[in-house]
Amino acid sequence: MVFCERLKELRNARGITQDQLASRLDLTRAAVSSYENGVRTPSFSLLSRMAGIFNVSTDYLLGHSNTRYIDATSLTDKQIELLYGMVDEFKEGNSYRP
Repeated sequence: MVFCERLKELRNARGITQDQLASRLDLTRAAVSSYENGVRTPSFSLLSRMAGIFNVSTDYLLGHSNTRYIDATSLTDKQIELLYGMVDEFKEGNSYRP
C-alpha cells in the first residue's frame, strides 16, 4: 500500500512523531499508527489536511503520482528562479551513471 508508506516516510523525513502529527490533525496517536500500518484509510478531508501538512498533493500521498511540489507562493520571482536553477543542477548531477 503506497499511502501508508508515503505517510510514514514524509512524517519521518520532517522529524515529526506520530503524537505530533496526531495533534496537528486532531487525532490520537493510535489513529495515525493505523493509517501508517494500512489498518485504516483517511477520509477525503483528512487526506487533504495531511497533504497540506507535508506540502504534497493528494495524488502523491495516494501513489498516483511520483511528483512532489514545493510551495513557492511566498517567494519572490528571483527566489523561484534560484530554486529552478538548483533543481536543474541536481537533475544534471543525478543523471551521471558510472
